[in-house]
Amino acid sequence: GYDGIDEVYLSNPKITTASCSYRKMAEKTLELLMHFFKTGEIYENNIVTPEFFNFDSCGCQYGSKIDLNAYYSNINNRFYRYQDEMCIMMNASNKMQIVSFEEAAVLWKSAVKLNMCCLINKSCIDDTVNPALVTIKSFDDEMFVFCDVNPDNEFKTISKKSIIPDMSDKLKLRIPLVFFALDYINTPMGYVCFYAQDSRITDYQKTTWAVMALNNAIGGIRDIRYQKHLNQQVENMYKYDSLTGLYNRHGFFKALSKASNRIYDVQEITNVILLDLDGLKYINDTFGHKEGDNAIKVCAEALKKHCPEDALCSRIGGDELVAWFSGTYDADKLKKEIYAAFEEYNAVPGKDYKVAASFGMISSTEYRGTDDFSRLFSEADKAMYEEKTYRQKNGMYRYYRMRK
Repeated sequence: GYDGIDEVYLSNPKITTASCSYRKMAEKTLELLMHFFKTGEIYENNIVTPEFFNFDSCGCQYGSKIDLNAYYSNINNRFYRYQDEMCIMMNASNKMQIVSFEEAAVLWKSAVKLNMCCLINKSCIDDTVNPALVTIKSFDDEMFVFCDVNPDNEFKTISKKSIIPDMSDKLKLRIPLVFFALDYINTPMGYVCFYAQDSRITDYQKTTWAVMALNNAIGGIRDIRYQKHLNQQVENMYKYDSLTGLYNRHGFFKALSKASNRIYDVQEITNVILLDLDGLKYINDTFGHKEGDNAIKVCAEALKKHCPEDALCSRIGGDELVAWFSGTYDADKLKKEIYAAFEEYNAVPGKDYKVAASFGMISSTEYRGTDDFSRLFSEADKAMYEEKTYRQKNGMYRYYRMRK
């Protein structure tokens, strides 16, 4: 005969055979390991004696009968169920690639009925990391728990030394812990641990399919998230001013178009502030363009900080900053707050010039969308120049002079 318990039942006559007990082999393996760890020597008593199974083929009479129809039916059911589960698993893998890690874990647990936990490198959840350029060859010191039987452990990080969440509790169950590494484009992403509850061959085969599905899913999530990150970076280049972090002209008018529809519907009061840096040419010519850029940044930070949180703030020109927002606000109060921010900055020693700007604000209850913005901008610009002229006449304009 041969070592194959399932097969011997299916032959006619049934085949007499011999087979080694899985339990005895496991016990012998543990015995060999313990002996080696204690003595450093190879234990010579390493034989597991097969057990004899006498069936019909040797002339013996097998005492019990098997309903072959029922047996074959059971195998067929298990086989087709196994195929169905593989399809469900791969479908889940495809859907997981277009959602967040948290949503992907929910999809996975609803599709795959296996006791398991999955840990991935923290770098895998960093959208700024290019998966194609990752050079790591091992696991991170901190691992991200993608999914676990105990949902309280999910989406947390644990030390690599802990191996898996609740390791001591799982060892007390005295069940096999089966580990697989996760790998995508020759880069280690993490590992999976299955808590094998029994030794059915189909359950063991599911683990390899599960690992393949997770490799594709997590690798796909990383690729897609990185692509979205790159797209966002490109969009930001066209939307935001690189010096100040405020909207550039293109980004400002795009955001203004969306916000204007809401304001028009409820007919709120709209406000436009124009802030123009004083003496930028003097600062550039005297102290260099780096200091000129710094003065613009100081103005931008003051404007952004003291305008409402939902205000649309933009560097609309070289040294011109604009803010657009809705609601009732006191123009004099906003101007004092912004000027106080300049005074606070200028009080810090180490600069040879002072930062100052001219302020103009206009409010309107008759805002009719983006076409009306140019009118409000012109009025705010006029108010700003009136302020600048007033400060020049009263000796207040030359805040940018060199300090004595």
